[in-house]
Amino acid sequence: MSEAVRYGLTDIKGIGEAAFDAIAEGRPYASFDDFLERRGPKCDSGVIDKLVMAGAFDSLEPNRKELMARWEWIKRKATENLCRWRDERIIGPGGLPCTRDWSDVPVELKRDGTPKKSQKGPPKKCTRGCWKYEQIPDPQSVDEWFDKAELREIEMEMFGVYLSSTPFADLDQLDVRACATALDLESSDNGEEALVCVQLTTFSERPDRTGRKMGFLNFLTHDGYKLRAVAFNKEWVKIQGDIFAKRLYWGMVRKSDRGWQVVGLRPA
Repeated sequence: MSEAVRYGLTDIKGIGEAAFDAIAEGRPYASFDDFLERRGPKCDSGVIDKLVMAGAFDSLEPNRKELMARWEWIKRKATENLCRWRDERIIGPGGLPCTRDWSDVPVELKRDGTPKKSQKGPPKKCTRGCWKYEQIPDPQSVDEWFDKAELREIEMEMFGVYLSSTPFADLDQLDVRACATALDLESSDNGEEALVCVQLTTFSERPDRTGRKMGFLNFLTHDGYKLRAVAFNKEWVKIQGDIFAKRLYWGMVRKSDRGWQVVGLRPA
């Protein structure tokens, strides 16, 4: 058996029990097209979006990036004729506004050359007879696979964790191993300082009791520990210009009875 991390379908963000039951009822599937034909009504396009991105069809369609492109084409193909007259404009193929200027459509005349009282308006559907109708081109083959960063983004979006690799893998591992681990941080006493290698997940700015600004930061350490720390005004003023979500940092934090305090922080 090949080495792999296997997640249950309901562990994918946005996949509920109803969609899971619909998928499980039709198994096994011979191909992606077979799945589309036999999927239940609870397995809508939004669910399929997530299944494709999460790699649920990798055993049937090994090139996930190409499958994503083909699935987008299938969705566009299904809606290419669904145009609606709305707000004085035509909604064209794929939901995009039609670029046809209907104001210069020739006036319809009677046999005697006078204008008809009721003129035909723009068509309610985008059809092959429309001047601006465009056939959706066939999907192009995609040879390349995701790079590490793209795959990590998908994994975090779908599962909430990194699976294939972490952003820290791109750093010098000797420096990373010198940083505090989750066990080190958990067992730290008040007053102790720790060198950390972290990714900033979220942050916010609030005033302290005197009205001075301070930062509240949420980090993910190199070994997956969720670290929350505060940067008081003196330190916050120094670092706030370099604070960006998802960026990696080398930091020094100090433990107190109220939690962790940022002593120093610089981009990795």
